[in-house]
Amino acid sequence: MPHHVFQSTINVLKRLKPAVFGQNLLLALFFGAAVSFWIIRYTDWGEVVFGLLALTGLFSWLALVMKLLLPKTIEDLQNQIEQVAFRNPDFRYVMVLLFFVTVLLASCLGTIEIKSVRETSDRAVRAYRNQRPEKADETVPPGHYVRFVFWTFLARPSLVHVKVDGYPEKTVRVYPFGRELLQTATSFLQAVVLLRPDPAFIELRDDQYRIVVRKLGAQQSASADFDGHALWVNTDSEVDIPGELLDSWRAEAGGQSRPGLMTFWQHPKAFPVPLELQPGDSFSVCTIQQNQECCAKDPVTVQAPPLKEYVPQVVPITVFSDCHAKP
Repeated sequence: MPHHVFQSTINVLKRLKPAVFGQNLLLALFFGAAVSFWIIRYTDWGEVVFGLLALTGLFSWLALVMKLLLPKTIEDLQNQIEQVAFRNPDFRYVMVLLFFVTVLLASCLGTIEIKSVRETSDRAVRAYRNQRPEKADETVPPGHYVRFVFWTFLARPSLVHVKVDGYPEKTVRVYPFGRELLQTATSFLQAVVLLRPDPAFIELRDDQYRIVVRKLGAQQSASADFDGHALWVNTDSEVDIPGELLDSWRAEAGGQSRPGLMTFWQHPKAFPVPLELQPGDSFSVCTIQQNQECCAKDPVTVQAPPLKEYVPQVVPITVFSDCHAKP
């Protein structure tokens, strides 16, 4: 081989810097794969992010501009990027720094995933830390899931309230790099108590009765004016009553020839501030008028919820639920 050809080959190899190029290329591929993995596993952003990378959506104009350029111009631009980035020894430090900054940012984020299982209709979902939004953040169709990403810290994980319409609210703790998986309805099976007035008590709804519930062994109570409706004790009013339970109530109301009872039973209201109750806790119920003191008869113990289906604990209340009243 002539000496000048050999020397030219050496010069080309030096110019290519294969070791630098290979390292930079592997670092770029690893960084892209790691970010893509995090997006796919922890967020719902994949369609938007990967759409932008494919020059679709908002970046489709960039694809149009690239088509207007000459192939030689595009090739020169690619060569310049390759020289500045992949064949630059300092580029590896940029990639390593960018990787650690991304890891640091991701370590302050956690995810909640809510999946709709065995549902027949869409469910509105809200996830929040402080104040519940008036409108749902997302809607999850049957068989699908929705994800929410929150700021959180290892030393102080965030507490997030998850509300799926029709089910009691659930509070979960979100950890960095964590993905809290929730399913309807198993993840939302909680001990919820419903006070259901009897027909005679409903007839007295205009007599200015007040319902008072007190948790035994704790300085906690809740009260509400009685207007004839059933009352949720420890959850909000946006909770559904199972269809089988409603069917049994319809049969009961029909048997008493009082179909109007369902108006008060199937649309419960809730106390302004729900009582915090767990299985095994006991509480008392008072039905009082104006200046009467609360004097309950028998305490009620909160039962553990069923393991596979959502069924509330129904507690009947009458005008005789208070010791002031004489049956």
